Formats: sequence, C-alpha cells, structure tokens
Amino acid sequence: PPQKEAEPKRKAWIVFGGPGHFGEYLLNLEDCDDKNFIPNRVANAVQNELGDEWDVSNRGTRLEIAHKTEHGKQDDERVRGAIKKVLGDKYEF
Repeated sequence: PPQKEAEPKRKAWIVFGGPGHFGEYLLNLEDCDDKNFIPNRVANAVQNELGDEWDVSNRGTRLEIAHKTEHGKQDDERVRGAIKKVLGDKYEF
C-alpha cells in the first residue's frame, strides 16, 4: 500500500511586545479566528506549565502572556517551551 503522507503542520506565532502589547507575549494559531477560538484547555495548560508568576489570558483569537510582578519581563525559553510542550508537534513555530 502507498505510504500515507504526513499532514502539514499548522502555524503558530509567538511574538513579544507586539503593537499595543508592550511587555507581553502573544500567541496566535493559524486555525483560530473569530469563528474558531483557542480552547480554554490550551490556555489553562499553558498557565499550568508557566506557573503562578505568569498570567495567561485567553482573548479568543490569541493568548496574552505576561509576568505578574515584573511586567515586561522577557523569558523566551520558558514561555516558548511551555507553549511548545502544550501544543506538541501539531504546530510549526
């Protein structure tokens, strides 16, 4: 039988300090829009991975992630690692 082709990965974008979001990370997913919101379970899982010192807000079409006590703190390795752990290999970053 022919070998099944791998499904193309969906795209995920992680940006720090985008317009109007100084000191915050934004996560956008290719397959989420105003008709298909990011599931709360994803936001909750990212929050659990990051711990209590980070705030994860689900805005439907994006997640906003900020450090609670040091607003503007940038920790790419920690935030990106938590997101990648939650989303697994379904997304290309």
